[in-house]
Amino acid sequence: MPIIQADIRRRRTVQQRDQLVRDLTRIVHEITGAPLDTISAVVRELPGPATYEAGEPSPEYQPGEDGVDLAAMAELAARQKAAGPRQYGEV
Repeated sequence: MPIIQADIRRRRTVQQRDQLVRDLTRIVHEITGAPLDTISAVVRELPGPATYEAGEPSPEYQPGEDGVDLAAMAELAARQKAAGPRQYGEV
């Protein structure tokens, strides 16, 4: 009986969270063969600063078009710029 656990930053819509769980459940079912009705899921929604990326507190989720996380995209761009091209596999 698989149990999926997902920690995500808060402020996602109910629809986004539900879609995430549906997609993860389908993937676990496809990979393990476990019947759908035996797969459980737990989603914990955390404040952005309670999660970390590259050793730094994450910003709060900031929804953009199609659910794109604008705050995370800005943070990633800033880290890439500060780190230089080689650290992120750029030429």
